[in-house]
Parts: sequence; structure tokens; C-alpha cells
Amino acid sequence: MTLEMSTTTTANCTSLLDLLRDRVDRPEADVHPTRFRTGMFPLDEVLGSGFRPQDLVLISGRPGAGKTIMALQWARAVAQQGANAIYVCFEHSPESLLERFAALEAVSAQRETRTPPRGSLAPSESRLADTLDRAAAYGRRLSFAAGSGRDTNLDAIERLIDRDAEGNTVLFVDYLQKIPTERGRFSSEDDRTAYLVESLKDIALRRNIAVVGVVAAERDALRERRLRMHHMRGSSALMYEADIAIVLNEKHRAVSKTHLAYDAVRAESAKRQIVLSLEKNRNGVADVDLDFTKDFANYSIDPAGTFLAEDLVDDVLFRE
Repeated sequence: MTLEMSTTTTANCTSLLDLLRDRVDRPEADVHPTRFRTGMFPLDEVLGSGFRPQDLVLISGRPGAGKTIMALQWARAVAQQGANAIYVCFEHSPESLLERFAALEAVSAQRETRTPPRGSLAPSESRLADTLDRAAAYGRRLSFAAGSGRDTNLDAIERLIDRDAEGNTVLFVDYLQKIPTERGRFSSEDDRTAYLVESLKDIALRRNIAVVGVVAAERDALRERRLRMHHMRGSSALMYEADIAIVLNEKHRAVSKTHLAYDAVRAESAKRQIVLSLEKNRNGVADVDLDFTKDFANYSIDPAGTFLAEDLVDDVLFRE
């Protein structure tokens, strides 16, 4: 029996031959999909120059681990590289985000121009004016939207996406579990989270955009020294739908005590650092742990990181 490859194309099905012909005939610029760089090294290197349109990226961790700071820093990087960033926040107003962004912009400018810091970078009127000057080149590509009450549901969030910018947009949602849904529709919080994460992945696919979602941890899991994706609310759906899953932990809690117990300088340094664990990456390698220095007073994370040299606490427990 001979099997022949059909070249028939329908609305929902395209043959292998048509896909190959389309790929060969496309311009070189279209063959290589857009990458959205985070601006953090070596994270972008591990992600293969960043994440892509149609990716769902999840950032999780305990409260205060730096999830919002990292997402805001990524949004700035996305806008700087010429793409559109839409930041929907259920935790802070656009005015509050602006204050954080002004401090982030100031310290980022110092890093990028290698100028020494000059005292506190707390927002001020003059600093906001400086931010306006620096952000003029990319500011229109970065938008803030307040998540308010039951109005900012999934439909309202999707309406923020400009059809002309599909393929070149990243939608940030901070945080996922706060997106309102119809009251009484779901029997459990896990079911509601599953619906939300599936819907965000669907938006990413249909609109050809990337979606970055901040996710919250289960309350009982906050006692753990190191949080993992299975500690997040609705973790099974989160891990299944995500293309990239990242967990942030304070280094002094997550690293094995064997590295810190007898070295006071190292232990003190660990308090100023976070561990970024790449637990899932459909586009490349996963199970990678990176080390970054935090500057939360200025709503910033130093983008120059390293691969983690120490053992994490659960790695040590597993071997024992």
C-alpha cells in the first residue's frame, strides 16, 4: 500500500508540503521568529535569545521575591528593543508603577552608561523629568493598565492588544490569579486557575503574542525554604500550559546551609541575591539555576547574573 502526501489545505489543516513550501518561499527575516529579550544575562542566552510570540511565560515565587520587579524590568527591555509591552497590574495603580519605573530607569541608565550612583534613587520630580527624557525613544511602546474590580476580565485584557502589533507584542499580567471570573463558575481555586492559564495561552496563540504571567504561591507552601512550581496555586495546569516556567527564591533561604554556615561574608552576600530557577523551557534547556543581585530599594535586579555555583537545599536533601 502506498501512502501519498496530500497537498490539500483547509481552514484548519495544512499539509507538510505546503508548510515546507511556505517556509522556503518566505523572506529570511520571516523564517527566524521574533525573540523578546529580557535584558538579563545569562538568562537570554539560556532561552535562545529570549522568548517568542505565542509563548506563555510564568514567573512565580513567594511574596517579596522580586516577581513584579523582574516583570517590569522585562517590559522595559521589550519596549527598548522596538516591541510593544502591555503591563496589566492588579496589585498597583499605573501611578504607583510609574514611581517604581522611574527608580528602575534611573539605576538602569547608570548601569548602561557606567556612571557611579549618586545617593538615593527614590522618585522625585526631577527624576521623573529625567525619566521622561530617557523614555522618549520607547515610552509609547510601553503601556500600563490597572486591573480594577470585575471590569478587567479576560475579554477586557484581550481588547488592549492592537491587531496591527500582533507578532510584536508582549502582554504582562500581574498577577494571574487576580483576573476576575464569573462568581460561582468554578468549584475550586485550582479549577479557576486552570481556566485562566488556559485562556492566556489561547490568547497568546490566537493573537500571536507572548504572554508573561506572574503567579502566586499556595499559602501553606510559604513555609518551604525553596519554592518550586508545584507550590503554586493550580500548579498542574500552570506547568502543563507554560512554555517557560521560572521560580524566584531568596538565595539565603534556598541554598544549602553547608555553603553559608561557616562563612559569614558569603552568608551576608546571599541576602542580597536571588536564585532564578528555569524549571521548564520548551524552546531549549531547563532545570537551570541562575544567580542575580537584587536592588529592591530601586525596584531593580542587576541584569548581569551568573550560573549558580552552590547546591540548593532540596538538591542536598535528595542526595541524602
